[in-house]
Amino acid sequence: MRIMILRTIFFFGLLILSSCVSKIIIPVENTTKADIAITASSKAVLFVDNNSNIESEQGQIHKYIGNEIYKIFGGATDRMFVGNTNAKTLKFTTTDGKNWFINTNKLKHPFAMIVFDNQKPFIEYNPKKYMQIVTSNFKNEINNTTPLPKKVTQKSKPKENFNSVIDSILNIKFNPDKKYAELIIQNSNNIYYPLPAFEEDVNQNGTYLTLSYLDQEKNKINDQTEITYKNNRRTKFKFQDQNNKIESTYHINNLGLLDSINTFLKNSEKQFTIFKYLPDGFIVISSGFNTYSKYLFNSKMQTIQESLHNYNNELISKKNIYHDELGRVIKEVNYKNNLLVARTDYIYPSSNSNEFKTLKHFDDKNELKYEMQRTYKNNSEIISSFKNGKQSSEIICSLNKLGEGEIISKNKDGNISLIEVINLIEK
Repeated sequence: MRIMILRTIFFFGLLILSSCVSKIIIPVENTTKADIAITASSKAVLFVDNNSNIESEQGQIHKYIGNEIYKIFGGATDRMFVGNTNAKTLKFTTTDGKNWFINTNKLKHPFAMIVFDNQKPFIEYNPKKYMQIVTSNFKNEINNTTPLPKKVTQKSKPKENFNSVIDSILNIKFNPDKKYAELIIQNSNNIYYPLPAFEEDVNQNGTYLTLSYLDQEKNKINDQTEITYKNNRRTKFKFQDQNNKIESTYHINNLGLLDSINTFLKNSEKQFTIFKYLPDGFIVISSGFNTYSKYLFNSKMQTIQESLHNYNNELISKKNIYHDELGRVIKEVNYKNNLLVARTDYIYPSSNSNEFKTLKHFDDKNELKYEMQRTYKNNSEIISSFKNGKQSSEIICSLNKLGEGEIISKNKDGNISLIEVINLIEK
């Protein structure tokens, strides 16, 4: 009997707790006043912190990802409200005419993101989930964003010291786990994490030696490259010609993520590249440069944006990336100084390959600048480039499933300009 009473008390306790939680978002009359009132068809992503410790792990991630989301939309507009708020009361009117009220003083945690997509608003307290939620719920709004002019986005922005910018990023407390690492390796699809090979694609494993010749007879080596791959990902790189010698080692941690890249040049100069992982992407910082690169993920951990920033933390250039249902890139849109400069479209031959069939590159006026087409003939892959409607070059790839073989490059006149011979020298 006593156990039943305890269970009954516990059950009603849960009901009371659930009731208290549900009262954070409550229906109200249209006449109810609030500090901020947002009506359909406007949408909103609002970040709230109740005067809490912003230097805590949760606070740092809340602040960082909130800023990143703000940048994605290019700031707030009359149709999309994005940003921090210290308002204590919020009211949202949905498309069906219902009104929902939130008192931010009653939030369960000090940091939160409030999302309104013309339906009943909802609250997310885990900042590690912010980016996934936004990229899932506002795909159309993100795809249709137009960057603000540079003079507007940087208005009254204080200059920052490069070291302070990098230090603030490196000090963000975030430790990747196994699931996070697996999603990046499988889905992120960028230069550091290429999309895994499909059924018809070459799957490189081991060390490959590429000898390059300028003449058809292959009498004299022009340069040589030695690359070691593990599941199509580079682990070592060596290049040498008459004037240059480069060696890079890719250091991978126990989760399979890149930690750093050490590069040694002919003149004994060293260059170090480090990776900082965050819930919504990762940062790449290389010594000797006053810039850093940023890779931003969507909810599937696919790279939806690559951007380059200078030592004042100002955006230099960015590329927005769009994928198909198989994770392949179908479109890239490039901006420089927040102005559209180019677009590239990709078409694939089938669902069995991640190698494009057609690539078309357009300028800022949507005029076709060049095109690449991939065809097959006599067990060889032929990549033809066209400019102004005329063929400008041709590459003939005769490679086996392991990636061994020969690549012949021809100029617009059909003459051989380069021959590369690739051999797997160590498995």
